[in-house]
This record gives sequence, C-alpha cells and structure tokens, in this order.
Amino acid sequence: MQHIGALLLKILAVVAVLWIVMDPIFNVFSASTAIVTGIVLALLSYAGDLILVPRTKNIIAVAVDFVLAGLVVWLAAISAGSLESATIWGGLVTVLLISAFEYPFHHYLAQKVLWYPHQAATNL
Repeated sequence: MQHIGALLLKILAVVAVLWIVMDPIFNVFSASTAIVTGIVLALLSYAGDLILVPRTKNIIAVAVDFVLAGLVVWLAAISAGSLESATIWGGLVTVLLISAFEYPFHHYLAQKVLWYPHQAATNL
C-alpha cells in the first residue's frame, strides 16, 4: 500500500511540473501531452528508484533521474513537433524542478517505503 502512495505522489509531482512549466509558461506541450508524458516518466523513474535507492547514494539516483527525465521530455518534445529554444529552456527548467523533487523523495522512499533506515542514513 505504501508503494501506491509513493507512486501517486511521484506521478502528481511530475505531471504538475510538466503541466505548469511546459504548457502555460513555455507553450510547448498541450495538457494531455504533459499528463501522458508525466505518467510515463513517473512510472519509469519509480522503477529505477526501486533499484537504485537501496544500492547507491542519493546523488547518483538523482543524476540518473535527471538524465531519464531529460530523455523523456526531449522525446516528448520531438513527438509534439517542437524543437525551438523555448523547448530547450522549458525542458531544462522542467528537468531541474523534477530533480529538485527527487532528492527529498528518495529519502522518503528509503525510510518509509523500502524500510532501509540504516542504508538511508549512510547512502543518502
């Protein structure tokens, strides 16, 4: 049950960032594209978090999430048909905000969901 809550938290955060940054601010994605991209990115990222958080340091897991988010946002921008400077800046802002969310999320995941309090203290 805790995995469902953590996954929903991640989906909501990623979709909110994509929707706020890429739709009204940079006008790159439509709302539906932001929602679909956010759900796909959150699912892929959560699967990676389940593997990386118990085994690596938090900064490595955040860096992997940064690269993964960059690739998914870039592919979504290509599929939406826009590769202008606004897309690049919007993508960078989006990826930085998602990475800023990931750092405390990994602490929460390690301590409350995965039950690795000792590893969480040493690896994060």
